[in-house]
Amino acid sequence: MSNTTRIPAPEEYGEHIARLNAESMEAKRRMERLEENYTRLDTQLQTLQNYQTKTHTLVETVVTRFDGFESRILTIFGQMTQDSAKLLQSMTKGGQQERSKQYSKTTELIRDVVKLTIAAAIGYLLTKGGGA
Repeated sequence: MSNTTRIPAPEEYGEHIARLNAESMEAKRRMERLEENYTRLDTQLQTLQNYQTKTHTLVETVVTRFDGFESRILTIFGQMTQDSAKLLQSMTKGGQQERSKQYSKTTELIRDVVKLTIAAAIGYLLTKGGGA
């Protein structure tokens, strides 16, 4: 009979009922705490999922804007390179044209000086030769 559960005597019913009642109350309190924890964790999980969705959206926005920014920078850099090349070409051509103009002006000035010098020498000789 050692394997069988002992049936309490009727005078022990009060103790067993009190013990079972206490265990039931403790189980009920634990169950309520578990339900509260479950509710709290569920709320936190939903909040976390909302934050994750917002973060994902923000990251996509940042990546999209960065791609646009990168494209604009590359476009601007390409345009700057083209503008620099055009400016360099125009400066080089303009410089050559300017040097040609300067050379022409200098040549004309030298011609004029030589003509005036010859004219002055001839005039001097004529005035000296005519007075002698």
